[in-house]
Amino acid sequence: MAAAATALWPDPTALTLVVMAGAWAITTGCLELWAATRMRHERHARLWRISAAASVAAGVLLWLRPDAGAPAIALVLSLYALVVGGVRLAAAWREYRTHADHPSSPPRRPASGARLAH
Repeated sequence: MAAAATALWPDPTALTLVVMAGAWAITTGCLELWAATRMRHERHARLWRISAAASVAAGVLLWLRPDAGAPAIALVLSLYALVVGGVRLAAAWREYRTHADHPSSPPRRPASGARLAH
């Protein structure tokens, strides 16, 4: 059914795709901003704010010009993926280094009566 609708009406389908991609990026950015606010005392919270800003900016760009065409949409989405992917890798690396520098206590044993999976 969706394939037939796409073949018969490609323009509304492309517009819907762009609007949904913009909504996804803005929603992701708002959730990242909320997460960064929750962990404001962490060293890498700044990276989450940068990622949130990039997500919201990409969503707004897609919503401002949904008729820009496939190459422009591909450019916005690919730049968004590169920036956010790099920032998330940097945040993960900082998180890893934080825990590698300060090893946590040894793993806890299961509660009495709990079984270990073998």
